[in-house]
Amino acid sequence: MDKKRCSAASRTSRSPLYPPQSNKKGQVTVFIILGILLLMAVVLVIVFRKEIVQFKPEEVLPTERGKVQQFITACLETLGNEAVARAGQQGGYVQVPEEIATAANLHLKTAPFLLVPFWAYGETLRIPSLEEVEEGLDGHIERGLRECLLGTTAFQERYDLLERSPITAETQATNEKVLFNVLWVVEIRDKAGNFITELREHSADSDVKLKNAYDVARRIVEREMREVKFEDLTQDLLALESPNVPLSGLEVGCTQKTWRISDVKAALQELLRVNIGQVRIEGTDVLEFPEGFPYYENHYSWNLGDDLREPKVSVVFRYSPTFPFAFDVRPRGGTTLRSSPLGSNNELVSFFCLQTWKFVYDVSYPVLVELRDETTGYTFKTAFTVHLNNNLPDRSAAAAPETTLFFDAVNDEEYCQESQKVLMAAFTYSLVDNDRGVYNAEPLEDVDLRFTCIRYECPIGKTEYDFAGLGDVAAYRTNFPYCVGGILRGTRDGYKESWKRVVTAPGRETELYLAPLFPFSPANMQVLKHQVDDSGRIRTTAPLEEGEKALVKLSFTKANELEPFHEQTFVIDPAAQEISSKQDVQLLAEADFTYDLEVLIFAEGTFVSGYQGKWTPPWRDLQQAQEIIFHTASAEELDDEERLLFFAALEEKSSGVAAPEMGMEQRTGGAS
Repeated sequence: MDKKRCSAASRTSRSPLYPPQSNKKGQVTVFIILGILLLMAVVLVIVFRKEIVQFKPEEVLPTERGKVQQFITACLETLGNEAVARAGQQGGYVQVPEEIATAANLHLKTAPFLLVPFWAYGETLRIPSLEEVEEGLDGHIERGLRECLLGTTAFQERYDLLERSPITAETQATNEKVLFNVLWVVEIRDKAGNFITELREHSADSDVKLKNAYDVARRIVEREMREVKFEDLTQDLLALESPNVPLSGLEVGCTQKTWRISDVKAALQELLRVNIGQVRIEGTDVLEFPEGFPYYENHYSWNLGDDLREPKVSVVFRYSPTFPFAFDVRPRGGTTLRSSPLGSNNELVSFFCLQTWKFVYDVSYPVLVELRDETTGYTFKTAFTVHLNNNLPDRSAAAAPETTLFFDAVNDEEYCQESQKVLMAAFTYSLVDNDRGVYNAEPLEDVDLRFTCIRYECPIGKTEYDFAGLGDVAAYRTNFPYCVGGILRGTRDGYKESWKRVVTAPGRETELYLAPLFPFSPANMQVLKHQVDDSGRIRTTAPLEEGEKALVKLSFTKANELEPFHEQTFVIDPAAQEISSKQDVQLLAEADFTYDLEVLIFAEGTFVSGYQGKWTPPWRDLQQAQEIIFHTASAEELDDEERLLFFAALEEKSSGVAAPEMGMEQRTGGAS
């Protein structure tokens, strides 16, 4: 037993031949940790080298490449949306073909410089294919993209932008959106000529569902050509035997019945205006007819096919008495229609009198089709013509194209005195229409009338209240020069000039509506610049400094119009008050109008500050205001490239400052 204990004790001694067991385990742990660290170091080196190899050019050069690419994309989006909007207003054409634009019988004028080509005229069907629509969008982008980028000096101060290929656009209209794709190689070099990077492919898109609206419009026009739906509707309106639109009838009496042809025409036009607007397209976003109106369900609900399912597209058909209207009715006696007596010379019915009538109508007129994408508010318009001949649908009876008359070289006075005279009347009104529920028209006298035909201008006269005892109207009747495409203009101080295209015809009556204006001198306006921080708080406010000028643009555009109804552009320069006071700035009066407002401040050609947004000055405050103060968001602390991006997002930046204010301080002159 003692020997065994001694042996055990000897094994636990501190002899070098028997090291402690715990030291051996510690060394193993150290080696394991070192191995793990070495392995992690190798992995980090491999990952780091891989990341270096995979850096993309735009990650290496974010400023040079990214900002130019962003600017091109913004240009592409702007141009694309412009093209899509114009195509929607002009039947799919961004630029209407010249042969359509110059032929008055091939299009419908919806604004002075805007027209909708007829997709169907008479027996002719002329619908642009979707590919042609896309090509028109491509052309607009290709024409404008170069100027949008290279026409700016923002990047030219630091870089040279070189074109290495032509611009090739390829737009695609899908069921969900419009895709704008462009191949355009642009090379970026520094001012020393060193290559920096290259941009090749560019893209943007629009949420507008152009294809959906186009497909429905095409189906409508093609079905109209087969079914003559609107000719049948016109027939039905004549057959209703309205008291003001006689067709055929019999009445006991010896007194002859008469109708003024001008009244019959106006009454038929009003019937068309009201009833055409009631037509619904099944399968689209429509308002259902109330129960108990089977006639409307059967005659005004139009089924274009059970496969038509466009619940987000609404369709509205329009006819307006201002549209061209070819009208004839027979038999006539001068300017009236008369019944024929039956009885006095007939032995069978000599004991009483009968009045009988039967008239035959020839009618041609256009219908405007407005399709709206309810998800985006996008509007697509097209048009077609409707033709009735001898009371029957007959598209072959379309009128021949209108021709243009040419006159010998004479001066205005000779032309006005010697040209064939046509007796016509003009009625003038003061019209307040703000597209927000205010619509008020009243007779307006002392309107100076002038008539223009081609290059000749003739003074007509001034309208008079209660002219020739007509009552509560302002009018003037006289001889007009013969002209198939004349323009009648009306002017009066304090009102916006009005004009209307007129084809002279005996007895024709034309109406002109003039909008009242309110003058306000730029000398009584001031502009303030505000520095806005990232949190939206205004840090500093300052007036215009010496050398700074503000360019102000105000425009009011009516609903569904592309061109502004009223637009004013003027300069505010505190250093030139005399010049400012002589500027003629006119605002629309007698109602609240919503303007698109843009204020741009420049100093030696450099953009300094600006504002972009909507402004609705209350009419009650405007007529009492002595001062208007415009507020702008300042970009003075930014470099050139940042300034350009600030300018591109000006409407968003403007949300940090107040809308224009009207003060009551004493004006320095000008407006009253």
